[in-house]
Amino acid sequence: MYINETPYFEIDERFEAPHGPIADQKGFSERIIEFITWNLNNKNRLDILCYLVHSDGTVMEAKLEDNSYLKSLDKCLEYYSGMEQYEECNNIKKLIKKYGLQ
Repeated sequence: MYINETPYFEIDERFEAPHGPIADQKGFSERIIEFITWNLNNKNRLDILCYLVHSDGTVMEAKLEDNSYLKSLDKCLEYYSGMEQYEECNNIKKLIKKYGLQ
């Protein structure tokens, strides 16, 4: 989805959700899964997860370290479970198991 171009996600400070105040929770969750999957399967690793854009126009770079993969995938599980997208939950669980991220 975003492999060739690092995505930008808007921050809405009034909104709180499993991933924090990211306006596009679905897109952000998809990016996390894509980013982790890519980095686990490729030698040419991605460095920047995304850019976060605050309401005042400030742009910050967001990175995701290897030791945070499990926690991030757990947050994605929370999101997809809440949306009742159980097939995606199963895909995330398979990814965690396949790479021994427990």
